Amino acid sequence: MVLFGCILAFLWGLMWALFLHFNSLGQALRRQMAWLPTAVGSGVNLLILLYMAGDSLEANVTWWWLPVVFFASAIPVVALALWEMLVRDADNTLQIARNAPRPTSFSEAGHAD
Repeated sequence: MVLFGCILAFLWGLMWALFLHFNSLGQALRRQMAWLPTAVGSGVNLLILLYMAGDSLEANVTWWWLPVVFFASAIPVVALALWEMLVRDADNTLQIARNAPRPTSFSEAGHAD
């Protein structure tokens, strides 16, 4: 049940990350109300934990399930955010390089004649 719960949490995180990254509503939520995607993600993670617990909460739930489920669902969200940041930084670096003034002579490049 733990492995299934982790897979379920990972798939949930992947769907949530894709929604937040590629959907215009998801992008707006991410930019303007960052607390809301966090709250929704945490709530769904707790529902996954509740599903993993089954019928008797006291007998089946162990404390380490909580960080495992949150970590499993966070992997795709963090990975997509890092990828987006790297792409944006690479685009900015290319833009700066394109707009940089080019030296017209060897001496303007900082070399002594």
